[in-house]
Amino acid sequence: MVAIAAGFLYASPYLAVHSMMAASRDGDLQRLSEYIDVPAVRESIKFAMARRLPATLGTDKSSNPLAAIGNAIGAAFLDSVIDATVTPESIALMLEGKPPALAGAPAATDDASKAASPAKPADPQAFYEDANHFVIEVARAGQDARPMRFVLARSGLWGWKLTSVRFPDS
Repeated sequence: MVAIAAGFLYASPYLAVHSMMAASRDGDLQRLSEYIDVPAVRESIKFAMARRLPATLGTDKSSNPLAAIGNAIGAAFLDSVIDATVTPESIALMLEGKPPALAGAPAATDDASKAASPAKPADPQAFYEDANHFVIEVARAGQDARPMRFVLARSGLWGWKLTSVRFPDS
């Protein structure tokens, strides 16, 4: 009995990933959203983007006193874009290796979507990061760059929820 419980405990994130990917593939956003802690994912993306913002804008606080103001404006703008854009729909696209649609942008047609990402992404790789965190690596369609990482955290004894998205370093 203990071996069965231990086996299920070990397999539980794989089952969650399988359910998430099936829900994403089937367009079942209600089922997919059960596996996503959207506020936590938004915060993780905001944190990652805030770390990249100065390098992206080419600002260095020590050499330019106005850089801090520019970074603050950029961060506020970025926060609102992330809040509007990070949804179960955009996460479903990212799980398929596709770029998310921007908030308010028209949805791409199937033909436009195929033209934008002609290559099918590699199958996702999944592994334990530690006892309470499980990682799904998804290659971006048509790109040889390092994959995006989706981090699931244990939710209770058997459950798992997506809490973080890690972008590859460019």
